[in-house]
Amino acid sequence: DAWRQDTGTAIKGSTDANGNYTLLVYGGSWQVGIYPKSGSATWAYSEAPRWVSFAADNIVETRQADFSVFAVSSRVKGVVKNADGSIPAQTFVSADSGSGFGQGGPIASDGLFGFGLPPGSYTLRLFQDGIGSVGEPMPFTLGENETKDFGTIVLAAKSGRITGTVKDTAGHALPNIPVRAFIPGTPSFSQATTQSNGTYTLQVTPGTWMVRAEPYPESNYANPAPPVSVVVAAGVAATANF
Repeated sequence: DAWRQDTGTAIKGSTDANGNYTLLVYGGSWQVGIYPKSGSATWAYSEAPRWVSFAADNIVETRQADFSVFAVSSRVKGVVKNADGSIPAQTFVSADSGSGFGQGGPIASDGLFGFGLPPGSYTLRLFQDGIGSVGEPMPFTLGENETKDFGTIVLAAKSGRITGTVKDTAGHALPNIPVRAFIPGTPSFSQATTQSNGTYTLQVTPGTWMVRAEPYPESNYANPAPPVSVVVAAGVAATANF
């Protein structure tokens, strides 16, 4: 996957039978990393994500980022559910060391997850497509040949919101515009798409978030402005208009 930290944009892909992959991105600097998509994988990747950069123009460019993995004998596993017992859609579980190493994978249709890790200290985090980071970070330590079972992780609803409206320079409301928020220096992010009246709602945790409207590259709109800072309190809706 490719991750653009200044905007919170994620581009996903998969390797083919020969281990090759292609990610289609746009201008800017991207972090490219890998993770197993099967809970039975017994490999890990220990290096920091690779940085690649592209000019913000219409010229087609190609960058190559290769990765080497290694076998591991320790692993984590568990189950993720919503408070009502249902399985959350499109949820990804990751463990990061805080020093650039991370590993993870998506949960299965029954909520199960599992992946290999080398021994060390980590923080387990959960993310959902279209929403961003969910649940609370969970620090843990993993020993040699150990399996760390997190049991059932129940996701609670986020207590903060960021709302607003996206308009063009003539004041017309814009539908189908992605709006993304992230907390700098952390994997926390949230994303939504504007409705037919140009409004959006981001479900977030309390904290200081950077928020930006990001029109799709193929649309007729662009937002050259940097993200705006928004402070969110528990149970309170903050506002960011674009």
